[in-house]
Amino acid sequence: MNGKENKVAELMEKVAEMLGVELNEEFNIIGDSKPLYYSPYKITERGLIDKDNIIRDDRLGDLFRGIYKVQKLPWKPKMVMNIIMHHYGINLKLN
Repeated sequence: MNGKENKVAELMEKVAEMLGVELNEEFNIIGDSKPLYYSPYKITERGLIDKDNIIRDDRLGDLFRGIYKVQKLPWKPKMVMNIIMHHYGINLKLN
């Protein structure tokens, strides 16, 4: 990373902290009591990313102004469960 990219990465880490999430943690953005269409989102070193991996920094201002809210997602042991199921030959798709 160059100097500018490094500063952006540090800033995005602070943004995630201010919103109450970890960097790269998926969360919903709530408007009118339901998740916005492109949820889940996550804060990465590049910015706010939607479910289609598109940068959506336009939503950051709305979050900080209180127009939308962050809704943390319940933790799911997705990776571990997929590995266990593969090992035992269980053919079941987890979200």
